[in-house]
Amino acid sequence: MKVDQVSAPADVLRPRELTVLYDSGCPVCRRARRWASSRPQLVPLRFVAAGSPEAARRFPDLDAARTLAEITVVTDSGAVLTGEKAWIAVLWALAPTRRAAIAIAAGRRRFAFHALKDATETMRRLSGAVPATGPALPPPQLPPPFVRAGCADDAERRR
Repeated sequence: MKVDQVSAPADVLRPRELTVLYDSGCPVCRRARRWASSRPQLVPLRFVAAGSPEAARRFPDLDAARTLAEITVVTDSGAVLTGEKAWIAVLWALAPTRRAAIAIAAGRRRFAFHALKDATETMRRLSGAVPATGPALPPPQLPPPFVRAGCADDAERRR
């Protein structure tokens, strides 16, 4: 389904500005903010530190703890996007990543998107910005070394 076919007010589907609430205490989040701020924007992005007095003043109905735990985007019409939708909205606002955002929203490139999102969340936990939840993950298992069939060099190494 194309976005133009959805029956919703134009200001929700085509915002003129997006406010991104980000964790200013997280080094990963600060770097992502700098990265997004330095890219050409098709829709202006305004960054506000989550949990800050400005965020509380501008968005009194939002749960400050939740905005610190996950990215939150507020459109100029007041729509609140969190998690995956917020990520896609930020990518959609940037000129270099709009096509990728549309592909992700349409269900393509989901695997790569989730891998990137999971890696970012892991980096946030490792940086101490977000407390780890649940049991600790086991260390990654490395695959066995690749041995080419019929290669004399490999046969020599196995002896």
